[in-house]
Order: sequence, then structure tokens, then C-alpha cells
Amino acid sequence: MTLFQEIYPEIKSLSVEVIPGNVSLLYGEVEYLPEKVPLTVISDGAYRLASYLLGIADTECGVVLIDEIENGFYYKHMPAIWRALLAFAEKYDAQLFASTHSEDCLEAAAEAAKDSEYAYSLLRVERRDRESLIKQFAGRTFRNALNQQVEVR
Repeated sequence: MTLFQEIYPEIKSLSVEVIPGNVSLLYGEVEYLPEKVPLTVISDGAYRLASYLLGIADTECGVVLIDEIENGFYYKHMPAIWRALLAFAEKYDAQLFASTHSEDCLEAAAEAAKDSEYAYSLLRVERRDRESLIKQFAGRTFRNALNQQVEVR
């Protein structure tokens, strides 16, 4: 919960609640509300992050794919979100593949990667003469690619 609370300090606890019809929902507790409420009511970003972290934990030694990872998050939270995702991926020995068209999102990933630069790679797919080529920018080359404004769209 510590990594989560770093980003969403207003959420004091999380729980899974079963509502009639046998539907499970993530609930959050905040100081300014008298009872727990569905996490989506508090914050769509908090709900997304909790879902991603639970998905990583449930996919131990596996692969997690997230499309358009930046959607639903406040851009200033992205470095901390990347750190939380990396921590969970390392803890549960999972690989995380996230797509984005956002330069800001990649900048946040590079910021989070400063202490773990080889845990991150930028994969860019290019088309040439009806062939798809994948370029990998790992470690320091990830930050260098961003500094050189490699096209991400």
C-alpha cells in the first residue's frame, strides 16, 4: 500500500467488496467520506493503478500488457506510477509491456528509470519496404533516444 499511497495519499485503505449479484469491486476508504466507496468514485487513476498492480501480482513469472498506459493518470504522477509498476514487476518476476504515444509518458519512464536504467527499454516499430523493424533503446540509450527526440508516434 505504501507505493500506492505515495501517489494517492488521500486513500487510507483498499479492499475488495462483494456486492449483491456476486460482483467484486475495489473499494477505498478516504477521510472525508463516512464509508468506503468504489475506487472509481474516488479516482479513475487510482482504480487503474490498483488494477495494474493487481494484474502484475496475479501474473507472477508472466507478461502483462497495457495499452495506452498514460490514459486516466495525472501527468505529474507518472514517474511514481512507473516506479510502482517496476517495483511490482520485480517483486512478482513479471515483464511489463506498455504502449504509449505520449512523449511525456516516456519522459516520466526515463525519470523513473534513473536508478534502474536497465530495467527499462524503449521498443520502436518502424515500417520499411513492407517490413516491420524493431529498434530497441535500452539502458542509457533510452534517455539518449528521448534527448534526440526519436519519434514515438
